[in-house]
Amino acid sequence: MAGSLRLRVKVWIDKGGVYVLGEGLAHSLEAVRRARSLVAAARRLGQSYRYLWGRLRAAERAWGKKLVVSELGGTGAKRSRLTPFGELMVKAYFEFHGGLERDCAARFRRLARELRSAAEPQPKNE
Repeated sequence: MAGSLRLRVKVWIDKGGVYVLGEGLAHSLEAVRRARSLVAAARRLGQSYRYLWGRLRAAERAWGKKLVVSELGGTGAKRSRLTPFGELMVKAYFEFHGGLERDCAARFRRLARELRSAAEPQPKNE
């Protein structure tokens, strides 16, 4: 069998058919937490401020809770922070995803062994 088998897992949560949490949003929230600025977080993620802001607002509408609080005025760019709910989302998602990856990896190793074994050329019965 050419190439190695590799597991790919993508998980997200929707609410009423609307995306509310997944790897992209979790990384966006983590970037805001680290940068303490929507502009800086968007830059780090290679996204526009408008895209990041819209994505966060859409998630807030879906949850009915604020995820990020930005202080207006003041000095400096570090004026945004995650709410306690936003902090919980980041922590809970990455813990959940890490556990899921470990479980899936163990299951995948067993599956890959079976597939490799089944794909090996079988001797011809003559």
